[in-house]
Amino acid sequence: MELILPENVCDAHVHVGEFPQLRCSFMIRDLEREMEKYRIEHCLVFSCEGDKRELTDSIIEAAKSNSGLHCLFRSKIQNYLSDSYIRYAERLLQEGEVLGVKINPSTERHRVTESVYEKPLTLCNDYEALVLIHCGRWVEMSGWSFALEVARKYPKATFILAHMGGTHPDLAIPAIDDAKALGNVWFDTSQTRQLSVLRYAVEELGVERLLFASDMPWGNYLQNIVGILQLDLGESDLHSVLKGNFLRLIGE
Repeated sequence: MELILPENVCDAHVHVGEFPQLRCSFMIRDLEREMEKYRIEHCLVFSCEGDKRELTDSIIEAAKSNSGLHCLFRSKIQNYLSDSYIRYAERLLQEGEVLGVKINPSTERHRVTESVYEKPLTLCNDYEALVLIHCGRWVEMSGWSFALEVARKYPKATFILAHMGGTHPDLAIPAIDDAKALGNVWFDTSQTRQLSVLRYAVEELGVERLLFASDMPWGNYLQNIVGILQLDLGESDLHSVLKGNFLRLIGE
């Protein structure tokens, strides 16, 4: 059976930088080639390393000539305690150069509920910005319950739980259940291999809070698009997951 790829898809989870674990580099130029090859219209992009501020600045610069790129700031933990860095992040939010923050508790070795994240989360709440949080199998550090805890504390920010709350049904399904009443919580589909999880999310949340995502270069476009297509959604619902929800989220 021929696989017909949809056009003008929006990807809500893309890293750029150097990836020694993957033995590769994935920079803006590489992403733009992928976007052209697979007709990806918009991407939510952030630095792979929190201590590489120049990567964030390079994404911002690239977005000035490529309207399909949308940046999140990301920082090493120490910077969140720095007033000068917080002023820098606030300026980026004020000027619309970034849409929010990416937090990965697993690599940063701090739960998102810890006080070190209070300043960036307060900023995102004040500016009604996005907070993309890695949720994974290291539940003591990056469990979905911590993400929902801060979503309740900062209700004006929009929280995106990566990997459907965790790349396993035992994590994703209770995350979906607990997030039902939280209208400021969305889920990205990156690295979710089980169709049962995606179907459950559609049944329990509807399609309106689901965002297609690839996790490039940890994942890739083709790996992640197949699962969405296999859901056999109607045309309108498929459009929502692959594009419409993303555009609504960024105000376009």
